[in-house]
Amino acid sequence: RHIKTVEQVWTILKQKNYICDGFYSGWYCGADEAFVSKEEVIQQQQQQQQEFKTSPNQYISKESGRIVEWIEEKNYTLNLEQFRNHLLSYINNNENSILPTSRKAQVLNWLSLNINKNDVEQNQLSNLSISR
Repeated sequence: RHIKTVEQVWTILKQKNYICDGFYSGWYCGADEAFVSKEEVIQQQQQQQQEFKTSPNQYISKESGRIVEWIEEKNYTLNLEQFRNHLLSYINNNENSILPTSRKAQVLNWLSLNINKNDVEQNQLSNLSISR
């Protein structure tokens, strides 16, 4: 039942051009099963390299201290910019749409960021990888 529903939703989104072929590159931590931003990555200190017997060019996640690697892959993305106004409206009109409320404020801030600036292309939301 789940697979059939996902296929139906996928087909609808694809027909409406909400899903695009994409390409993603970034720092990935296999142990954490998560991508991390460049701000969340540091080069291992010499002491850590000796302790963990890793190479001098090894990078780690600041948060977990685990090794990250640069990967590049083809994927499918969802054009989030097309949903910005709908998401803002839904979240603002549904009190419990995101809990805790501190996270709700964070998401609203992220969605509202630069929304009224002149350079439209630079202020668009990034596409969201949906095939990983």
